[in-house]
Amino acid sequence: MPVTIKSPNADEIFDAYKQKAPKKDLEKAYGVKGAVFNIDQITAAEYVQNVQKGCVLYFQYKEGAKASKEAAEELYTDPSKVGGITFYDFGTANVQRSSWKKKDDTVPGYKTLKEASCDKCGGNGYTACDCKNTGIQKCSKCDGKGVMQCNTCKGEGTLSTDIPVIDAQGAKKNVSKSYNCPDCFGNGTRLCTDCDGTGKVLCSKCKGMKGLPCKECGGTGIYYSYTMIPVPFKSASGLEDAIFPSLKLGKFEKEMGKELEEILPQTDAITVKKIEDLTQKIIEPNLGYFDGAIKTAMGACQKQFKTLEKTPGTKPQLPVWVFPLLILDCKTKKGTTFQVYAIGTEQSFVCKGTL
Repeated sequence: MPVTIKSPNADEIFDAYKQKAPKKDLEKAYGVKGAVFNIDQITAAEYVQNVQKGCVLYFQYKEGAKASKEAAEELYTDPSKVGGITFYDFGTANVQRSSWKKKDDTVPGYKTLKEASCDKCGGNGYTACDCKNTGIQKCSKCDGKGVMQCNTCKGEGTLSTDIPVIDAQGAKKNVSKSYNCPDCFGNGTRLCTDCDGTGKVLCSKCKGMKGLPCKECGGTGIYYSYTMIPVPFKSASGLEDAIFPSLKLGKFEKEMGKELEEILPQTDAITVKKIEDLTQKIIEPNLGYFDGAIKTAMGACQKQFKTLEKTPGTKPQLPVWVFPLLILDCKTKKGTTFQVYAIGTEQSFVCKGTL
């Protein structure tokens, strides 16, 4: 077994993170208003509050034929919204993990995009309206009659007037005379002004369109379905990664396997050539420290290795590499806390942060 390996110190880790972190994030966290920003003024001594020590156990394995899985859940959208979704078509190419900037490892697959007729409206774009898809309805003002009572004669058809008459004795009396109403010509009714005498008007719901826009497809008659596909990350060895950290790495755990593979030639991780040698007696003197969390991670690693050995077509590869893991608990100038993770040795290490 190799001699005790040397972990990077907090200054090295913090400086490495400063160089790769977005400058705008650093300036927001540590900049002083009115002063020229300089990352060299941000020091580990001032802003690293605590260092947690642990380790990451890592091995690779060749995976056999995967059991068939249930089809991925289909997602749906209509034509007015599909343009707002970014689709991916990787073809036969793989993606370098370090160049992938998105948080998610699954994305909408362009080749899964399908067009189909809307089930709800049968591809028509509309659904049934209360007007039975005629586009018209009975006029509510005239109740479908086409005519309304004349307001001038109150439906009588005639009007009357009193004529004053004085007889020979000088007595006065009024004589009533009637005549046809000049507004309805004696009919007592007038054409309805809402329906122009037809008794029908445009349907108030569908506005004469003979149907209601389908809510499922937005009136287009079609929808699109698609599924989320995994990003085909490149593996230099063609093998899968198994990683077991003794401290929580959060969202970075999935990323670390490929990056550890890349630094293997430049670093001096502890190399365990027999799974039975993954014991405290061997690891502690080489790592320089040991605790219960490391013991738990070792147990999980051994269990997974042995499970893969028993899986048909799957072959775990030796050695198992053990890397020092350091987590820096940091703070910003305003007191906000964040963490910086470092996996590897002083020769070469992977560095990530949550700023």
